[in-house]
Amino acid sequence: MSAGVFMIKWISRRLLLIIIPIIIIQAQGNAFENNIEHENGWLGIELLCSNTKISIKDSISFYVKLANTGNKKLTVFYQLEWGYIAGLQMMITDEAGYKVLSEIYDDYLTIPTLIRNPSSYIALYPRHYWGVTRLDTAKNLFRKPGKYSVTVTYLSPAFESSVEEDTGVKIKDLWGRERVPIISSTVWIEVTED
Repeated sequence: MSAGVFMIKWISRRLLLIIIPIIIIQAQGNAFENNIEHENGWLGIELLCSNTKISIKDSISFYVKLANTGNKKLTVFYQLEWGYIAGLQMMITDEAGYKVLSEIYDDYLTIPTLIRNPSSYIALYPRHYWGVTRLDTAKNLFRKPGKYSVTVTYLSPAFESSVEEDTGVKIKDLWGRERVPIISSTVWIEVTED
């Protein structure tokens, strides 16, 4: 057997040892995703932007909507604010995939008495949504010209397990902080010098 044929067989075997586990893991992941049974009430999030090409000197508006994508009523905390504790988090990355931190950090803290107030929760019926607008500056969010991806994550500031105790009211269809974070689709923004 020539050295060239031996080398090709050796490389082929090594590639199979790498590729087969990847294929198996991918197949298992797809099977897992296909077997997820969504609950009767399921929350989605949508991110829209006023303009996807702006100057670094301009203002920019983002619209975030929480939507009931299921077939039964959901209840959500009515206040949509920015910050990890508050519920909405904006994730910005540059073209290379590196996280971009805004000049002013989002850190709104939800007032505890609001979480304890039963009137702080609203019902979202199927195909209904609740939203908020964020007006900001390109310089604050993106820092310099370039192309950026923006996503928003929602994680409720209210815990399902403590709302009944705090409010004195049982909200059985509440979308609380114990649920998985909901992530929007990506919006690409191009920021120019002028």
